[in-house]
Amino acid sequence: MKYAIIIVAISILISLILGIFLVWPGYRDWSEVRNQLDQKRLQLENQNKYIQSLKEAKKEMDKRGEIVSKVESALPIGPDAPSLLEFLQNASASSGIGLNKISWENISSGDEKERIKSHFFSAELAGSYFSFKNFLFALETSSRLIKVEQVNFFVPVAKGQSALIKIRARISSY
Repeated sequence: MKYAIIIVAISILISLILGIFLVWPGYRDWSEVRNQLDQKRLQLENQNKYIQSLKEAKKEMDKRGEIVSKVESALPIGPDAPSLLEFLQNASASSGIGLNKISWENISSGDEKERIKSHFFSAELAGSYFSFKNFLFALETSSRLIKVEQVNFFVPVAKGQSALIKIRARISSY
């Protein structure tokens, strides 16, 4: 019996020593891996939320993309002459008036701090008055900041010729 108590005490002592030196480091490693796993799960969840918010923002931008493009075309950075010329060609073709000649005037003010700059263009058109009204309507309803400043009409010399119309307009850019 005496030996049984000593054997039980030594067994408990050996179990504690083995537990402290063998099991405890394994438990700490397992606990650390579990914490890292929790952190990675949280990080993945946050990334998924971020990606979801980016997708929602993209959907919102796609919905409002037309508005943004209208604003960008209304106040383009710089005079953006090629896109303006393309717009004028398309507007004249769709309204049924011929665009014979166009010229671009760069008028720069001395003040570089001025944010909105004005540029002028002159166009020579050939066609009927009805077609000219449609062309002006296309200019007015476009999202660009175009202001027609001067219009000159020239009556055709011979029958069958279309009237010659000259306009001078201002376009504003940012």
